[in-house]
Amino acid sequence: MKYFISDLDHTLLNEQAKLSLETIRVIKSNQLPLMLCSARLPKQMDPFIQQLNLTGPQAALNGALIFEGIGEDRRIQAKHAISLSIYQQIKELMRKKFPDYPVTWMDEEKWYLPRLTADLTPELQYCQADDYIIGMNQPLNDPLLLLIVIPDANQFKAVFTCLQQTAIPEIQVVNSGDGYLTITGQGVNKGLAPQYLLEHHLAVPKEIVAVGDDENDLPMFKRAGISVAVANAAPSVRMQADIVGDTNENDGVARIMERLL
Repeated sequence: MKYFISDLDHTLLNEQAKLSLETIRVIKSNQLPLMLCSARLPKQMDPFIQQLNLTGPQAALNGALIFEGIGEDRRIQAKHAISLSIYQQIKELMRKKFPDYPVTWMDEEKWYLPRLTADLTPELQYCQADDYIIGMNQPLNDPLLLLIVIPDANQFKAVFTCLQQTAIPEIQVVNSGDGYLTITGQGVNKGLAPQYLLEHHLAVPKEIVAVGDDENDLPMFKRAGISVAVANAAPSVRMQADIVGDTNENDGVARIMERLL
């Protein structure tokens, strides 16, 4: 049986960041094994896990956290953190070269913002009040993911290039779409989602179908038997996919699921 792994935003979700009734119908009626794999916090994935009645492992924070269950019943299966010393190096680099863009961070429960900026304010509309904390200067524990929000494409490219060229081998810098520049530990990416399924004998390589829309989805494409890009995916992602489906607005993931059953 096929085991699907899907990104959430702009892929499984529509542009209102919701699951369509049709997508819910297809997944629930066919009882398809599905692993969600997102840059979101686990808590922000819970409503969709609940709507789809998913019981297996899920991947949050670009693969830095794999868990089962929701809310108080959540069980952490795997966690990959960034050391505080690495965080300090990145924070100092950004302070010197790009001071307008604070380095925010996430642990398994919350998003931490050292200060609120004009670029960060719009992003909070997608969060519940208890999803984030403003005003912390540095993490108390090793963070799982660092996030720098840079809406301007030219500035994003400049920061992205600078971070990629730093002499910090322990990090992985990724364009997660929507102006989100994410940093995880080296080797920590969405490819850990299919790897987890394989290591725990939940699926075989040829049966894993990975669906996504942006560059942070490419590592899971490489470890899946079949890679699928939604039609609204970035051109570089469509080029590397085995199949290009319909758009997220047209229930592209649901259509692919029906096609591959």
